[in-house]
Amino acid sequence: GDESFFPSFLGYMRENRDLAGAVIFEMSHRAFQTMSPTVARNIGRLFDLGFRFSIDRVESMDLDLRAMERIGVRYVKAAGSVLHRELLERGARPQTGLTRDIEARDVTALFTRYGIDLIADRIEDEKTVIELLELDLGYGQGHLFGAPRPISEHVYADGPALRPERARLAG
Repeated sequence: GDESFFPSFLGYMRENRDLAGAVIFEMSHRAFQTMSPTVARNIGRLFDLGFRFSIDRVESMDLDLRAMERIGVRYVKAAGSVLHRELLERGARPQTGLTRDIEARDVTALFTRYGIDLIADRIEDEKTVIELLELDLGYGQGHLFGAPRPISEHVYADGPALRPERARLAG
């Protein structure tokens, strides 16, 4: 949304559009819902260069999949507990052009129809996985699958001088 910074950033991204296959810009669900017209326009410019987006920290399935598709959202991440609560307990469904009822197990396919992968994150225990099995999710992340850990010594031994105290991956 910074009008003075964005033109130079966009120029850099234009010159390096080969990064589009490797860079995904992520924003919170709240930021997506409250983005200004300036932010939406700038996101559109990045999308036109081939960059894609991820929506994180989804707390409600009140999502407009058509709007997400239009600006290049390719990933939506919600905590496993949120997916369970919203889809299986409350029966909430994302907004689409469809008027028919959609079963919980079909929600992942619905996201796919709009070119979006639904990812369950913050999966901390097997109970959560079992609760989510009927949603036919293709992706999950969290401590159950592996806790954050230091990058192996060999990664920074031969490469640029990375200080080990900074060489940690987020979960």
